[in-house]
Amino acid sequence: MAAEYVRIEDLCAQLESAYRDLATFSGQSGGSRQQLLINEARKKVTEAVPHSKMANLWISKKAELLHKGEEELTEGLSDLEGALVQSRRTKEQLMQELASMEQQVTTFREQAISRRS
Repeated sequence: MAAEYVRIEDLCAQLESAYRDLATFSGQSGGSRQQLLINEARKKVTEAVPHSKMANLWISKKAELLHKGEEELTEGLSDLEGALVQSRRTKEQLMQELASMEQQVTTFREQAISRRS
């Protein structure tokens, strides 16, 4: 779970960079759309924080797990699994958005270069 969160943070940083590059090469740097997209990416990271904290809490209390009942453990594992699924879904969304942005950046970069030539 922690690895998923780190990957989400990394993807968000890459996506922010791609948004800035796209704005620069498309001539719309500093626009409100750029900031809106960056804020949406950051929101996804913020939404993943509780999942990471939940996993870290379970890890930090592993000694206590020995004394928990089967039902409580099953419920906790179910919660963790749900959080992991949600984190992976968020990661996949960010990866798809990043791939799309990188394609657009490449297109606009090539256009900018050809205009200068």
